[in-house]
Amino acid sequence: MEGSPRKVGYTSSARWKHVQEIIEEIEGPLRELPKALLTPDAAERLPRRVTDGLWRLRHAALSGGLTTSAIRLRAWPILLSTYVHSSEVAAQTAAAARRGVGAGIGIGAELRDEQQVAKDVARCLWEANGRVLGDHERESKRAALTDVLLTAIAALGEDKVYYYQGLHDVGAGLVVGLPETRKSTMTGMTPACAAMVALLSARLAPYCTQGLEVTLAAMDKVMELVGAAAPALHAYLTNAGVPAVFCMPWLLSLFAHNIDDSEVVFRLWDACFATHPAFVLYLAATLVIDAEDELMALGDDMASLHHRLSHLLADGRLSQASVDGVILRALQLAHAFPPRELLADTDTFPHAFTAWPERWAGSPPAHLTELGALQAEMPPPLRAMRPASGTRAAMVVVGLTTIAAIVASWFLQSE
Repeated sequence: MEGSPRKVGYTSSARWKHVQEIIEEIEGPLRELPKALLTPDAAERLPRRVTDGLWRLRHAALSGGLTTSAIRLRAWPILLSTYVHSSEVAAQTAAAARRGVGAGIGIGAELRDEQQVAKDVARCLWEANGRVLGDHERESKRAALTDVLLTAIAALGEDKVYYYQGLHDVGAGLVVGLPETRKSTMTGMTPACAAMVALLSARLAPYCTQGLEVTLAAMDKVMELVGAAAPALHAYLTNAGVPAVFCMPWLLSLFAHNIDDSEVVFRLWDACFATHPAFVLYLAATLVIDAEDELMALGDDMASLHHRLSHLLADGRLSQASVDGVILRALQLAHAFPPRELLADTDTFPHAFTAWPERWAGSPPAHLTELGALQAEMPPPLRAMRPASGTRAAMVVVGLTTIAAIVASWFLQSE
């Protein structure tokens, strides 16, 4: 994944100002709250202004994205509820810091996964918008990435979190997207460290367990979604014997391993961080469904189909012009087959992955719930929303943002 995010060309100053105002409405009250309220069991006592603002921020992140690094630096910690997750692991973090982990001095000697972390971090080449970084800057990034990974693992406890290859891709994205190196007075960690703790506590919880049982179940759920929305494609892939393992790196790295353009990755993360932890499964299924015609033209050779699926994102299929369309179609898929139904038949996944809304967030405000009345204006069904090509793709970008705002409202209020 390439380096620092860029402002998307079609972003308006009015939208930027609107999102900034939402963040300011949330940040002020959060700073004034006693730490006793920043815990999962205190949700009912949080000011309505905080919970309303959080839902409005989620809506903005889904319907058009957060667009700039400055906004994401403030919005991602809020969307990920890092204040809550961090309050739960404060004692472990302090203990880790006393052992020299997370203090910016390199790998702690007492961590089980330190050697594998060191190998994966050393492989990070660190490019910034196509420019290979100099030795000093590269080593600085690697040190920050090591700090993020080991601090989060130590804080949550090695008995609960197992490092896996691909997690370093997520950490690298957080180091770029949340570059602030000062520790927050609320979390006691840098924003990137706190975000990693939150991700490992919920959205990445299925993949950091010992063994592959939960990861395999997540991949099966991706194919289950494909079967629900595109039964002919699902039957075609099943009859050809194509395993679901092709989507494993998408899930483990939240797409960061497979997409070079950091702005595309961060746009996907805007959506993933704003909604149900299982939304990444819907994004993965949507990418497969979008490629239906291409896949079915390959014949029934399992090797050819698996190779194409494994390299589906290698050809720049997801770009800054097309990513909003993919998010829109994933939202439609989630509206048609909600996470509560998708995950209802299994107890394999951790509770933090299946629970929604976030434990401390409260219910959606009335103005979002009321938008469900716009259902009569629902865009064409998922199967009719194939990606546009050529000049058509550029023409639909602004329209997609408006449509996504409506679909996002339904999805938020339906969960």
